[in-house]
Amino acid sequence: NIEITIEEVRMVIKSLCLVVEKDTTERNVISTLLKNNNYRCITAGSGEIALMEAFTHNPDMILVNIDLPDMHGMEFIQRIRKWSNIPIMVLSERIEDAEKIHALDMGADDYMTKPFSTGELLARFRVMQRHLALAQGENGLASVFENGDLKIDFAKGCAYIKDEEIHLTPIEY
Repeated sequence: NIEITIEEVRMVIKSLCLVVEKDTTERNVISTLLKNNNYRCITAGSGEIALMEAFTHNPDMILVNIDLPDMHGMEFIQRIRKWSNIPIMVLSERIEDAEKIHALDMGADDYMTKPFSTGELLARFRVMQRHLALAQGENGLASVFENGDLKIDFAKGCAYIKDEEIHLTPIEY
């Protein structure tokens, strides 16, 4: 009999992160940091390439700079949210509250400003992993929330009222 804990499985099956950063040096630093901390990485220097990578590889998490050479990061988030609930963290030089609020309202799950602490970045990635694990029903926790006629299936990204699926925008979801 072989007993394996969830933590041991996580060490073998590393989370796949998509790093979307226009600056090659920053992109390389971030992907090296993540790889050195048990993450697999794919990278992209533009929004269009990142969309293709996200669709092709279905990463577990996305880190995106809001300033991309071919599109605004908000457009990237909107386009991802049309077909996926992949956790998205914005990394930006912009520190204005309005920008942060807008990104979160558009569907980002987190927002960090540059310069950033590597320890904080890794901690925020661990938080996204925990939320992802909960949504996928790991650790024996249910991935379905029910309250009266409302039912939300986090693993499938669907919501139901009286067993009829309701279509929500990412923000509504």
